[in-house]
Amino acid sequence: MIPAEQSHLRSSAHSHPGQGGKPNQDRYWVSSYTVGLERPMNSVLAILTDGIGGRKAGDVAAQLALDTVKRAVESSHASQPTGILQAAFVQAGQAVLSESESNSKLQGMGSTCLVAWVLDDKLYSANVGNSRMYLLRQGSLQALNVPHEFIREEDGEQGRKARKGSELGQLRAFLGSHLPIEPDFRMPLRAGQLSPRTANNQGFRLRPNDRLLLCSDGLSDVLSEEDILNLLGGSEVEDAAKDLIEAVLEKGGQDNVSAIVLGVPPAHPTSAQERRRQARRWLVTLISIVLLVVISLYAWEYLVPVIEPVVEPAGTALPTHTPLPTNTPEG
Repeated sequence: MIPAEQSHLRSSAHSHPGQGGKPNQDRYWVSSYTVGLERPMNSVLAILTDGIGGRKAGDVAAQLALDTVKRAVESSHASQPTGILQAAFVQAGQAVLSESESNSKLQGMGSTCLVAWVLDDKLYSANVGNSRMYLLRQGSLQALNVPHEFIREEDGEQGRKARKGSELGQLRAFLGSHLPIEPDFRMPLRAGQLSPRTANNQGFRLRPNDRLLLCSDGLSDVLSEEDILNLLGGSEVEDAAKDLIEAVLEKGGQDNVSAIVLGVPPAHPTSAQERRRQARRWLVTLISIVLLVVISLYAWEYLVPVIEPVVEPAGTALPTHTPLPTNTPEG
């Protein structure tokens, strides 16, 4: 993928350590790309990682996970998005685990990871951990991923069996765990959809005015879905991430809190700035038409030769003489 200067989506992102006095172990990334040469696609990649609380060097794990996933996706051709994300998460898990085992100060570190990858209007996503992704569409909010509880490795097989049958469906480990990394591709489009079949919703088409929110648990644990709906829908996309985090802090949020907001532009932009751009385009078009008409008239007047009509000489009428009758008597 080739980095792009402009994005086909609007966006904002913000992070705060929270009011609990802890260092911020959240990390995020949002960037735009162009994919392909013959038929280029617009692409936006958003990544949110969260160092696991209570574990050492969570910030290191979160940054390493983010960097590894980002490099893996950036170096791809985007031909098989879910396969690319699967491989990227596995690489990230191995990178975090390897770094943890090679440095005693980093031993046991781990991180969550949530990715939203938009190719033109298609959304692909993968998740390990308890960060959340929401879709705001036409005034309704829908959770688009399934958050996970963490499996503590010391629980062992018995502990994992005890959790089977929970509403989470399939259990996942964090990046950096010794357990196999299996990113979750489930994408429920309606409330209560937890079936593995919802992974078939990958490539979900976004519509004009849709908004996506990726947030760490520091936000979703404090704000209700109604709060998120009102704030996400009531702010400009460029302000929404900061407004959401400020709302968390106003409620006394103690944990690290991060938010990424992506917005699909309207089909027919109505902002004042866009109206001015449209007015300028119409003015340029009108001036071009007027200039073309003036040039055409000038060419007709001065450049096209004037053909004088051929005037036939008027014919001369021959005189005629008609003898007049007389009443002169004969002599």
